[in-house]
Amino acid sequence: MQNSNSNVESKLLQTQEYFTEVRWQEIDQNRHVNNIVFLGYFDEARFRAMIQSGVDMNRLLRESGVSPVVTRIELDYKNELTYPEKIRIDSTIRIEGRIKAFHDQYAYRLSDGKLVAVCVAHWFLMDIRKRKPVPFAQVGIEPSNPTSLN
Repeated sequence: MQNSNSNVESKLLQTQEYFTEVRWQEIDQNRHVNNIVFLGYFDEARFRAMIQSGVDMNRLLRESGVSPVVTRIELDYKNELTYPEKIRIDSTIRIEGRIKAFHDQYAYRLSDGKLVAVCVAHWFLMDIRKRKPVPFAQVGIEPSNPTSLN
């Protein structure tokens, strides 16, 4: 893997923002966003956070056969979210050890700034051909410098 420039490297540790709005079809019989919809919001925010950080997961897959795999999702609902609200999701990448990583995410209503949900996604990189975890160092991510992912 080639090393990224310092601008891209510094972005990985920064919080990335993703904005979206609630669509009418995402409302359940209780007149708030259905719980499964939150998973979609957070998933899209994770993917966009990687892009905004300068991480090209498509290139990593194409050139190295490596892809992120989510192993666990923790989701805590804090406040109701209804139609036609707009939201902001803040996502931060956290790497622990040789193969373990997390996305820490917070969703806020834009109308009043209240936190509506918190998500922690546990993930690792996997060699899709061998079906085995890939240490971050193998793709250019040093544990002491997790910002080198590109």
